[in-house]
Amino acid sequence: MNNFYNPYYRYHVVQASLDDSVFGPGMPCDTLERQLSYGRELAAQCPANSMTVLVITPKREARKLERENVTFIPVFCTRSYQIVPRLLRALKTLHRENVINVISAQTPHEDGWACLLFGKFNDIPVVGQIHYDIFSPIAQREIMGQGLIGALRKMITFFLLRKYDAFRVVGERIALQLQEKSISEAPRVIPVPVTMAKQERTANPPKPAAEKPSVLFVGRLVPVKRIDLWLEIAAKIAQKIPDTEFHVVGDGSLKAELERRTRQLGLAGNIRFEGHIPYELSSIYSRSQVFLLTSRCEGFSRVAVEALLHKIPVVAFRVTGVEDIVDDGVSGYMHEWGEIDRMAASIVALLKDRQLRETMGEKGCASVRERFDPTNLTRQFMSLLLDAAKKRKASLCIAPPKAPTIDRLMHLSSSAFSLLRALQYEQIKGIKLSGKTLDVGGGQYNTYYDLLNIDGDIESVNIDEKYKPTIIADLNNPLSVSSETYDNVLCFNTLEHIYKDSLAVKEMLRILKSGGTFYITVPFLFKIHGSPHDYHRHTHSWWQALMTDCGIKEYNLVIKPLVWGTCSSAYSFTRFPRLQSIQKKCVMLIDWMLYKCGIAKPSDYMNNALGYFIYGTK
Repeated sequence: MNNFYNPYYRYHVVQASLDDSVFGPGMPCDTLERQLSYGRELAAQCPANSMTVLVITPKREARKLERENVTFIPVFCTRSYQIVPRLLRALKTLHRENVINVISAQTPHEDGWACLLFGKFNDIPVVGQIHYDIFSPIAQREIMGQGLIGALRKMITFFLLRKYDAFRVVGERIALQLQEKSISEAPRVIPVPVTMAKQERTANPPKPAAEKPSVLFVGRLVPVKRIDLWLEIAAKIAQKIPDTEFHVVGDGSLKAELERRTRQLGLAGNIRFEGHIPYELSSIYSRSQVFLLTSRCEGFSRVAVEALLHKIPVVAFRVTGVEDIVDDGVSGYMHEWGEIDRMAASIVALLKDRQLRETMGEKGCASVRERFDPTNLTRQFMSLLLDAAKKRKASLCIAPPKAPTIDRLMHLSSSAFSLLRALQYEQIKGIKLSGKTLDVGGGQYNTYYDLLNIDGDIESVNIDEKYKPTIIADLNNPLSVSSETYDNVLCFNTLEHIYKDSLAVKEMLRILKSGGTFYITVPFLFKIHGSPHDYHRHTHSWWQALMTDCGIKEYNLVIKPLVWGTCSSAYSFTRFPRLQSIQKKCVMLIDWMLYKCGIAKPSDYMNNALGYFIYGTK
């Protein structure tokens, strides 16, 4: 049996990413595994689907990486102004090699601008992503910069926000603001999946009753995280519980300043700056009792999710993103901005009450496991991308016509048959038939048998004895053949003569084995030719509906229009098949010139097909 997947039905999903950790071992994130999980979800929906991640990186040593159905391609950029031209060039090259069906950019900034430009000029849907509180002035200054450059980036970013086909955001408040500002009607809230399997294996080993009080922070040491307030809160906690240990995991531009401030507060013996620790951090989480987060703004705080997965209650300011994770009074405590005294009191209460910590930790773990399950989030994100692609390209089982070339022109125009028959024979030439084959509407003598590569037995069914078929039968009635008898079924230029053609097709598929192949050719824009009657001309949409109604999966089905060009299709009605070879070549040459000049495209010929070649597997 053939393992056939429609090469045209597949979706090629492209992401532009700024996370280049996939190119280096021991990096502090699970980006590679997350992207591979996206690829697996695509393959689950259709085995032929694939994903390419264009990774913007300054690493000259980075090389193309292929894993499963995901390909990572480095795009070398050392300055932000290089991103747009170089990403456009990478997208153009990729699209030429492997047609892109949908694009998604990690940010709405330079990578998003390039994706929008490319999508606009190539009719490709673009899904935007917002991973931070884009409407927060503080976040805007941190992400977009300040001064003239920052103002320009902000202006371009917000101007282009309305150009995306869909949005993936990581927080409910961000989605609400996009709707209120009429930027997007239905943005999807899909946080970044946090790998749970790793956390659950090592989370929450039994802790000794006399364990030391411990407070944890994990993240970048940058201004927006407000670690200065974190240290002030730590000082207030140390006044109440002097032996409390404070662990700060992460690195950043403020590290030296924060270490100096720690000494000024007299906390040098309590606070330990762990520095950069490669992912994962289960051992750090497991020996902590409370997670303290003092960020001024967040998009989606994955560290808060990780803490709750380890059954550690979280105390944080009520900011975008975090408020979607922590249930105040249930899995931790949320405080209004600047309430550091109340935050310190909440942490002291948790450190002193083991039962309260454990109860909040259990509830928090159960909550995030349900709400932020990575399998569900992966499925939601991939569904969002595929939905955007499907809206732009309704049917991928309709194959694009072959592009006209001079070699094909000379071959097709020299054929003694009609252009339709020449196009049909071009498609069926070389078909490999293994096992037992039934030729529906055929007989002992057929001009196309020499084109086929037959390895096995071939039988035929026909109503006319003069063709010497193996089985004499009227295809308007069910066949007296057992189900799943044949490995292959052929039906060339027959169904237009069968009044009950739908029944004939259903019978063909019934007697075909599961996994068997079928090959059908039918005319469309072609003269009436009775044998003795000519009943039907169906569009490609009709054939798609019929085959799917018969149980054929779209990714196992190809409907290929048989067409050279609009001029030759029109000329075929009166001049072809066998007459005026010079005229045939001239008319076909006109179509070729229109194509080469960019005036006509193969996709423009869809409604001018002389016939269809329909094939696939059951």
